[in-house]
Amino acid sequence: MTHAQTLEVKTGSGATVAATLTPDFGWLTVETTPDGLPVLIDGKPAGTSPIRTLEIALGTHDVMVQAERYVNEGRRVVIERGEREVVNLSPTPRNGGLKVIAKDGKGNAVEGLVLIDGQQAGKTYQPLTLLMGQHTMEVQAGGAVWKGEVEGEEAVLREMEGVIGGARAGAATAPSGPLGLKMVEIQKGSFMMGSPESERGRSRDETQHRVEITRAYIMSATEVTQGQWEQVMGGNPSAHKGPDLPVERVTWHDAVSFCNRLSAKEGLRPAYRVSGDDVIWDASADGYRLPTEAEWEYACRAGSTTAYESGSHEAAPEHAAVEWQPGRGIPRCGSEVRERMGPVRHARQRVGVVLGLVW
Repeated sequence: MTHAQTLEVKTGSGATVAATLTPDFGWLTVETTPDGLPVLIDGKPAGTSPIRTLEIALGTHDVMVQAERYVNEGRRVVIERGEREVVNLSPTPRNGGLKVIAKDGKGNAVEGLVLIDGQQAGKTYQPLTLLMGQHTMEVQAGGAVWKGEVEGEEAVLREMEGVIGGARAGAATAPSGPLGLKMVEIQKGSFMMGSPESERGRSRDETQHRVEITRAYIMSATEVTQGQWEQVMGGNPSAHKGPDLPVERVTWHDAVSFCNRLSAKEGLRPAYRVSGDDVIWDASADGYRLPTEAEWEYACRAGSTTAYESGSHEAAPEHAAVEWQPGRGIPRCGSEVRERMGPVRHARQRVGVVLGLVW
């Protein structure tokens, strides 16, 4: 504000002028919880919070926090001459969730500390809050560390499963051997595991949830054939004989034994330690193992969200070609399935049809 005053000054004398100036602006302070959020004033960027004693013109102004991971929040403020206004904003986070499942080399659950973006977030196996967007994730347990990345999605609970301590890191590589067992690499990623309540034939334990596959892995492109089984196990328990047909009438323990024998045959360290009916998975071993339920479904879906990779029950009548039914015979592994199904839509994973497995 301008100050004007008339003075009379005589020769040889002095004069003192006293003036109090009132600014024609005000001051604005913007604080947010948390700090570091971008602030807009009247729609223009004003920096990141906190903003301290910013000189601002008189009148009405709109103050807003606009951040990708938060719901926009704002307030209208009136700045008066020489006055200071403080605006406190606490935008609502656009949260998702994360549950970290950590296991040791024996497949036992590991309790550890979970850090998100370097900040302590909680413990393994506990539902944790996860803001939208990409984050770094670290699990610390007993001196071992498991690191990864995870993307938060609003209102979605993600699960990350991994091995901490003694496990191999990095992308998988396909072992080669005399069986001609074709292995393909499945890239890491995330998917919705389970099925919607409206899906026909759905089981109660198929609640949909987001699962993160944190590392690439390798998987057989088709089911194990009877010919391959015979080469490793020395017999064939199948009722419907044929060297290119999938082996059937085997138990889970039989499959574990097959994996270990195949590993030994190819000079690899067996993935399973067996004592009677007890089986322990050694995640540090480089031998063959069975896919986890999440790994199997991830490969089977190949990016789809329907009951079948090719569509729903109603939209994919061709699903009958991959479901074995008594009296209809069993399709050969690989070639005949491809022939009857046309170009396999698992091309991006290069895995043949794995629905309708027999045992």
